Amino acid sequence: MDSSLEHFKATINRRKKSKEKASGKFNWKKLKYNKSNINNYFPKLSEKELYIVKNRIREKIKVDNLKKVILSALIALIVIVIIILFILKQLK
Repeated sequence: MDSSLEHFKATINRRKKSKEKASGKFNWKKLKYNKSNINNYFPKLSEKELYIVKNRIREKIKVDNLKKVILSALIALIVIVIIILFILKQLK
């Protein structure tokens, strides 16, 4: 084989391995996930701090759910009003 072709193939293989490593995709040959270069640091929390963090998350979820319910109710109300106006217009 021509040496430039061998270098080209080697370059393609290196790029492919680099992309797989960077993307962290599942490797079926090794049956495990490829590790990404990013290391996440999570500090150890005491039980009291963990309790506070959990409560903040729960409160945020409650507020978000309340917003969703209010938005859904408002949309439903608008649709009902439009339907009623359409029916009243048809009756005239």
